[in-house]
Amino acid sequence: MKNFFRKISALLLALALCLGMTACGSTPENTSTAAPENTSTEAPVSTEAPSSSAESSTEETAAPSSSAESSSAEETAAPETTAGAAAEEDSPEGYYLLYSMPAEGGAEAVKELESYGLSVFMVIEPEGKGYMHMMGEEKELSWDKAAGTVTIDGDTSPFILDRDDFLTIYDEREPYMIFYLSDEKAPERGEMKKAALGLWRTDEIIQKRQTLVSSGDVRVIAAGYTVPESIFDDYAVKLILTNMGEEKDLGFSIDHVVVNGIDLDVFFYESLSPGQTKGAELEIAPGDLKTFGIGDPTVIDIGLEVSRTGEFEPVFRDYLTIYPLGEDKAETRVREAAESDKLIMNDEAFRILFTGIEKEPAVGYTYLRFWVENESGLTASVQVGSVVYNEAESGKAASLKIAPHSAGPLTLCVSDEEMATLGGSITDIAFSVEILDRDFKTLLEEQVSFKP
Repeated sequence: MKNFFRKISALLLALALCLGMTACGSTPENTSTAAPENTSTEAPVSTEAPSSSAESSTEETAAPSSSAESSSAEETAAPETTAGAAAEEDSPEGYYLLYSMPAEGGAEAVKELESYGLSVFMVIEPEGKGYMHMMGEEKELSWDKAAGTVTIDGDTSPFILDRDDFLTIYDEREPYMIFYLSDEKAPERGEMKKAALGLWRTDEIIQKRQTLVSSGDVRVIAAGYTVPESIFDDYAVKLILTNMGEEKDLGFSIDHVVVNGIDLDVFFYESLSPGQTKGAELEIAPGDLKTFGIGDPTVIDIGLEVSRTGEFEPVFRDYLTIYPLGEDKAETRVREAAESDKLIMNDEAFRILFTGIEKEPAVGYTYLRFWVENESGLTASVQVGSVVYNEAESGKAASLKIAPHSAGPLTLCVSDEEMATLGGSITDIAFSVEILDRDFKTLLEEQVSFKP
């Protein structure tokens, strides 16, 4: 089941990187179903993995321990199981919700997925059939109780169903996914897939061409917009680029994409020879939109710069505005202030708020979250340096390029090792802030210090 596991691992890594590089302007809605009452962070799993092959199923291995709620004084002997098989008196049939992924951060990894509206569950049906829903995609599965194996997406792995209705699927000999049996009725096939896609898409996107610029050697047309078919796809703006010159190649680059007023970390580059017209897609990750509470993009500002090969000065540099649903439906996302927000810098054109501390044990970092607002008409670079925690110099720095009249996240990262040297918590923060324009002229310098 390695290919299947790799897909989940890749998504978790992408989310972790996203969390490390961006800020949560608002807390994503949690659509999870409550897990069974359990004060531990892990579901009980077998201390010995089942055999990786069906031929070894005659060997006995220790069954998973009872739930964390059982005290040591009340322990009873676990039922005997055959290696890789469910307990003889039990049947694995039922509706199972994902509870923990030990190799990916445990129960916290699952909570992270659920915070993005993503769900993973299995429906094990009679006669060795069933399916797994994984974040908008449905995969057929088959299971063999006698061999204690489950096959998903063509890959077979051993599983154990313990006495507390926790079902553990193994990767090689290590527990990878732990599910718990739900008392609720399983959703109809396809129902959750539609719901998952509903987080990211709208059924009707206006496919209307919009000429963004046609000047000198440069022409750019927004030719259409596509929505993701699954959460592994991106929202895409279809562009038609033309180099109308006759002598030199042109490089088209986009380093700012502002969606509904939020500046996202998107980069785009295409090179065109003289007279060439080329179709390209500007991709926007749905997860970025959800992180900042953006539903459908209704207004997209792109910072386009076009330069001739070998020349430093651009032949075109400006912000172009696209209205996917029509100009009358354009709306700007305004971040709602939280009680924990601290205004740490307040200038006429720029504001910086400290929005909180988030610990991510799965990746070994603590993130200090900030929110930067640019009310000026200039593209600015916010440089944070000379960072001091608890009066100890960190040597860390952070930066953010932000478009005019937009807002975006800035994050400082503290490793678990550095946090340990600080006594396990941060009580004082100080750093310098320098804000530069596109020509590296200093717009503002300030020293900031506060208690988080």
